[in-house]
Amino acid sequence: MISKEEGATYQKRKATEIPITQRQKEIIYGSLMGDAGKRDCSKKGWLSSVKFVQGLKQKDYLLWKYMELESIAIKNSLKENTSFDKRYNSINKKWIFYTSANTDVEDIQKQFYGEDSVEKEITMEILKNLTPLSIAVWMMDDGVTAWSHSTIKRTGWNITPTHGFCTDSFSLESCENIKRWFPESYNIKCRIKSRGLCKDGITMKYRVLIEHESNEDFIALIEPHMLPLFNYKINYQEYLKWRKEND
Repeated sequence: MISKEEGATYQKRKATEIPITQRQKEIIYGSLMGDAGKRDCSKKGWLSSVKFVQGLKQKDYLLWKYMELESIAIKNSLKENTSFDKRYNSINKKWIFYTSANTDVEDIQKQFYGEDSVEKEITMEILKNLTPLSIAVWMMDDGVTAWSHSTIKRTGWNITPTHGFCTDSFSLESCENIKRWFPESYNIKCRIKSRGLCKDGITMKYRVLIEHESNEDFIALIEPHMLPLFNYKINYQEYLKWRKEND
């Protein structure tokens, strides 16, 4: 039986595809830590193409990713996508695009999904590829900051914010790997917070949070790579502007 790597289609793709650059690699790793995933996340396989998706308010962010990855993007895949959510009886509008089938992309996605998984697992092998740019992309995708705005407004206290990542879909082992990797690689301390049960009523959700003592180091690491659109996640005054615009 001929393996995939020996097949004519694979060999033709390998001979004609455009290798990804180091910067594109860093953006793809950061995106897969966040909102991006294989082209059909409900199926096993499908590892050679990445799907990027953002809500309407983050359209400019998706366009930035498209321009960064344009050399390996499917040209006509950049579009607004409309779907109906039966749970809330509402129409969801998002912007999406896909990368072309690419061996470099497939090699990266295999690290996240293995050969046949539909769930991401975050290993030390993956984490060692994350650069400050990758972490900034991850923060823009799935980062969250608790500013304690209502308490500050009520009391006037100077409350230290809590930065973190929405790792609810990751296993505890994946979160533990992230917690161990951050201080080893960037001297940034983290903790894991339980978020209760998933919808299945069995699996626990966890969130990786930056320890307050490492806030300055964390912001210094990612700030040079953050797009202005997301400055509200790292600067309280920008958060106040964002909050006013989105009320």
